[in-house]
Amino acid sequence: MKPVNSFFDFVNNIAFDRDRIDINVSDDKLYSAFITNRYLTFASKSFVPLINNSVNMYGHVFSAHDHYNFMFNLIPKTKRRFIRYVKKNKKENTEKNNAIELVAKNLELSKREVELYSEKFKVNIKKYG
Repeated sequence: MKPVNSFFDFVNNIAFDRDRIDINVSDDKLYSAFITNRYLTFASKSFVPLINNSVNMYGHVFSAHDHYNFMFNLIPKTKRRFIRYVKKNKKENTEKNNAIELVAKNLELSKREVELYSEKFKVNIKKYG
């Protein structure tokens, strides 16, 4: 039995390994069906229809152990590679950066100076941008 330290071990096992991990009660707490499905869709584009048409439609009937076994048998094994997780861009930071850029340009200051003044004097830059 392979040791399981995080749910990434489950995802890697489902996508890349040919040998199963025996799930016991303590590992069951590490396993999340939703996150596993999400990461597997980033592993390969060919996994998306498989997961959407089977597990996402009928996922509520699976326990964690059953979900793992089903996914292990459903997903074709591929060559091991890094799974890049896509993150959402933070909208607040880009708006703040745009406001800082505009204020810095209008007042002929550097962006660093505008940030320093806004933090030190607690000025809302968005209001002036």
